Amino acid sequence: MNYNVDKSLSWNGLYQYSSESGTQYLVKISESAPGSDFWTMDFVKLSGEPTPSEVFKIMSTLFEVSMEYVIQKNITKAFLIINGKDKEEIEKKTNIFVRWLRDHWDYQIVNNPEFTTPKGNQVVLQTNGIYITKKLVTNTESNNNLTDVTIKFCYNCGTENKGFQFCPNCGTNLKQN
Repeated sequence: MNYNVDKSLSWNGLYQYSSESGTQYLVKISESAPGSDFWTMDFVKLSGEPTPSEVFKIMSTLFEVSMEYVIQKNITKAFLIINGKDKEEIEKKTNIFVRWLRDHWDYQIVNNPEFTTPKGNQVVLQTNGIYITKKLVTNTESNNNLTDVTIKFCYNCGTENKGFQFCPNCGTNLKQN
């Protein structure tokens, strides 16, 4: 699949990309308040309709561009807000995204998260949120991960990896050294 990722505004936590079908996305990563060490990530579909076969690659691309910025800024905790047209779509997106979080992040899914505005008003979002914190990795775990990376799902199409060198569905190389 041919994806175009525009990183020209990455210094400000903004990434734009388009999928093979021409669907346009924006990723905005920002600190909730200067010095708060609490970050939000907002993923927005700007235009187009993705094909069903693109969903896993779209989420993989979201994860990749997000983690690039997370590493650069040494972000250790964030709150993701999952948007969708209905509850079913929101649940699917949540489940797909946490597949990439499991290995390196602890997470908690929050249904209908509540926030208090600066003026004290309560706001309840009719969606899911994911509160993530970076897992602590010991030196032993880090060394082991460098030589033996296990990919549980194909990052291109989402097919479960049962020890394959290449994805049986799309042919993507699943062995990482």
